[in-house]
Amino acid sequence: VRIADDPELMDLAAESGCKGLLLGFEDVSQDIIKGINKGFNKVNDYKRVAYELHQRGIAINGTFMFGMDGQDMDSFKRTVDFVNEAKIDLPRYAIYTPFPGTPVFKRLESENRILTKNWALYDAQHVVFQPKGLTPDQVVEGQLWAWDQTYRAGSIMHRVMKRHTSSLMGLVGNIGYKMYSRGLGAYDNETMLQKQAEWDPKVVEK
Repeated sequence: VRIADDPELMDLAAESGCKGLLLGFEDVSQDIIKGINKGFNKVNDYKRVAYELHQRGIAINGTFMFGMDGQDMDSFKRTVDFVNEAKIDLPRYAIYTPFPGTPVFKRLESENRILTKNWALYDAQHVVFQPKGLTPDQVVEGQLWAWDQTYRAGSIMHRVMKRHTSSLMGLVGNIGYKMYSRGLGAYDNETMLQKQAEWDPKVVEK
């Protein structure tokens, strides 16, 4: 995200033929991203980052996470609103996941907040720990709502029909993500575990 602080680097990226960058915005609250040790991202600069890259013809695959401590039910709408206001070309939403062996996993385990150790669910699309401020169901439902709102036809056209970045590339990417998001609701935790049993009956959940 800090690439916007270096105009020369952005210019060189554009001159090299760069047409898109993946940027981990994570959240639109400074306090929340500080909580995941990403405070070097400055939320107040997010829209400027998008503008500067778009001016150079560089599209943005922007990633965001739900389920982090400090988020609430308004977090989903705030995120979608930002995505539309900044015209993020290809937004992607994930569920905050404490992967095994990481400090956050150890912390949540010590707080008795790990809900399952079935690694099939550790795919950033299922809730595997108890969030603060939201229930697991609220995180899942909010994430699906964000996908749905973001990949409506009106939102897609608003975000990708710009003069500087490739509208065709944006449309193709958005259609692909729209198709992807439609399948997310069909794979809740229970369904995933059923599929896992079909794939490998020897697997036993810990």
